[in-house]
Amino acid sequence: MKIGVIKIGARIAFGASDTSGGSGEARRVCQMLAEGGAEVHIFTKILKKDTLVPLYHWHDIVPEADKINDLSIDAFVVINGSTNYFGGAPADEVTINYKIINEFKGPVFYIYCDPNLSFRQIWPVVEAKNPIWEEKFKARTWSKEEIDVTREDVFVICQSYNTEHAASQFEKKSFVKLRGIENYPFDRFPLLEDKPTLVWEPSVDLSYGGTMRGGKREKKLIDFYFGYPQDISVEVFGKIKADDFNPKKVGDLKHPNYSGAVPFNEMVDKMSQALAHVVIGDEAYTKFDIMSLRTYEAVLAGCVTFIDESLDVNKRMYGGNSELSSLLYVKDRNDVIERIRMLKDMGVGAGREIANDVLNHWNFNRKDYCTGLVELIKKNM
Repeated sequence: MKIGVIKIGARIAFGASDTSGGSGEARRVCQMLAEGGAEVHIFTKILKKDTLVPLYHWHDIVPEADKINDLSIDAFVVINGSTNYFGGAPADEVTINYKIINEFKGPVFYIYCDPNLSFRQIWPVVEAKNPIWEEKFKARTWSKEEIDVTREDVFVICQSYNTEHAASQFEKKSFVKLRGIENYPFDRFPLLEDKPTLVWEPSVDLSYGGTMRGGKREKKLIDFYFGYPQDISVEVFGKIKADDFNPKKVGDLKHPNYSGAVPFNEMVDKMSQALAHVVIGDEAYTKFDIMSLRTYEAVLAGCVTFIDESLDVNKRMYGGNSELSSLLYVKDRNDVIERIRMLKDMGVGAGREIANDVLNHWNFNRKDYCTGLVELIKKNM
């Protein structure tokens, strides 16, 4: 089975040291499709610095877009993303994704992991920019017929367990129409990675790596990562800094230590330096019933991975194991303080053993996971 892959708003790059999750997400989807038995054709803007992994067939998206129906591709996978024209400049490699979606004669599948990235039409943006691109940049313009997606047969494969709510996002006027939707647990992506060499004696008690999600996680970050006593060290890394937080909301709570961003492919290694992590979400994650990839990354890193109980009301992560559930679901900062102190009293290595117990509880099967995605696509063609 041949599957074409494109990503909305960004390149699919291997070997790049970026600090975003989007590129890693795209790499993992490609990996799953290939390990699941598909012949994967990646269409993206190719740069000289890129590592063209021989597992895939590579196509420079702008000059080769017209070949999509000449390669006997059975289905196209579109990975969610945010469309940006940085500096207002034209970017044909971004716009042409929509032309490919329009012109491909086979079925199209939209991989919907991020609740903020429903499949939005690009034409309203391009229509406004066309005159500027033509006058200022002497660039080509695009017609509505080329890039306004009129097909209504896109099938959505979403990370959300609340597929009804996820489907409702596509009913808005400016979004691409869908013909069906089904859940797939993309939150387990991190388990495809090699387990890192663990630091047996962590250097920090509690850590968080990520972003503010446009301020949407401010409250939860304050609730679970601020205000700890002197005997518990807390670190926040990623694109977060002290002045991102409203001083009135923080009050006199003690800030964590901020250590800056790390490349995406070093995230798990960085997390492995901590004893524990608290998985948090935001309102969108709760409505969509989505589990964060960070849960799996933290456990893979050997962290004792607490989960804000309001994020996982259905106990998907630790349900069925009463010992793990009673230890790892937390309702507030006080729960975390109590349990970290308990773990430290248990001695070196206790936290790593708990993380290993979680991995055994999940009983992840790599082959079944990858094959399952390909089979889901076949079933809905």
